[in-house]
Amino acid sequence: MVRAFAVSGILAATAAVGGAQTVSYPSTARQIAAAVSPLPEQQQAGARVFGHDSHGKLVVLRQGSNDFTCIADDGKSKQYHVACYHKSLEATQKTTGVTENPIEGGPWIMYPGKPWAHLMIAPQKTAAVTVK
Repeated sequence: MVRAFAVSGILAATAAVGGAQTVSYPSTARQIAAAVSPLPEQQQAGARVFGHDSHGKLVVLRQGSNDFTCIADDGKSKQYHVACYHKSLEATQKTTGVTENPIEGGPWIMYPGKPWAHLMIAPQKTAAVTVK
């Protein structure tokens, strides 16, 4: 019984250490180069770029001078993903006319003004219907 407990403890400790994943983020220059790669070459130098600091926090790596924003890969997923979008797609209440507060049965903006802003539609409350 003592031996079984000791082995279980060793396996649990090994799983905890082996399960921890550390992410190493590329240099700022590499993140910027990768992030702007979807854009036409003439738009790449002026794009605003978001990427990750050494702690994984999303930060602005470079301010932009044109109408595009790009986001570097986060390195946490097995799938590589960078994205660029035009400033007209930045969702705020001012640019869309859609509220930033959840409303029952209607659209609202989640994370307004952020690169990951998106529209949500809250479902209406369910109603009991009696059929005669």
